[in-house]
Amino acid sequence: MRPLGAEDLAALPWFTVRALITNLHFHLVDKPAFRGTDSIGEGWAERELGALRAAAGRLLGGHRSVPLGG
Repeated sequence: MRPLGAEDLAALPWFTVRALITNLHFHLVDKPAFRGTDSIGEGWAERELGALRAAAGRLLGGHRSVPLGG
């Protein structure tokens, strides 16, 4: 196994973004197909959006070209 270099380490936070998008897809598309809009009413989707906004602020230095709503 090779050690992680600076570029590898710099890429790691982007996996959080990918996971958040996957979670949002589940709560906004997949889960409503079999459970209705529970995720939206329970706040799961809003929490994931908040985490995505926070990640955008950290990763993009507050310079988002596309607003994430909210």
